[in-house]
Amino acid sequence: MTYHLNSRGRLWILILTILSFVFCSQLYAQEGKAEGGEWSLTLLGGVMSDDTLKDAVLFKADYDYAHKFTALALGREIGRWKKDLRFELEGQAVRHRGAQRYREFVGVIIARWLSFPWDRYIDTSFAVGEGFSITSETPELEQRRHEESSRFLNYLLFEFTFAHPGYKALSVVTRLHHRSGIRGLINDVHGASNSMAVGLRYEF
Repeated sequence: MTYHLNSRGRLWILILTILSFVFCSQLYAQEGKAEGGEWSLTLLGGVMSDDTLKDAVLFKADYDYAHKFTALALGREIGRWKKDLRFELEGQAVRHRGAQRYREFVGVIIARWLSFPWDRYIDTSFAVGEGFSITSETPELEQRRHEESSRFLNYLLFEFTFAHPGYKALSVVTRLHHRSGIRGLINDVHGASNSMAVGLRYEF
């Protein structure tokens, strides 16, 4: 299967890539180091939905438990802004099972906010990520609702983590895993799928 971007889609990806490299380079320069920081390993399990991103964010989405997945993600810190904001790169390998079996691979840049007023009781972070997702075959659930889908799509994540203040290396993760065509910019796909996942992260 061939992948194609229309002109707006190509421009969007180009701008995003350039800004990402420029921004990360500035972070390295400000921190005075050329290498990343801490590593993380995250194991997640989730279920998929064909409802909208808005429904998922507002906890109104219905999830299809016949479509499940397991994900293993390796991440690395690439910079910080003061003590509050951390930037990371993450790669994911995802195994979908149940009604349809296929594999998914994700690359994403993540911004993570680290400071909350209640951190002395439960250490909390909130993350937003932007990247790409490619699957071994076109997901059936995405085609069922939207008719058009693609193996290659845009990827977003929204995530909260919770850890004991005395042992921040191990945390509980809740994540929204989103694929879409950015309103038709990628392969003329409008909408795609959302997944809700929970798991554990170990930082080392």
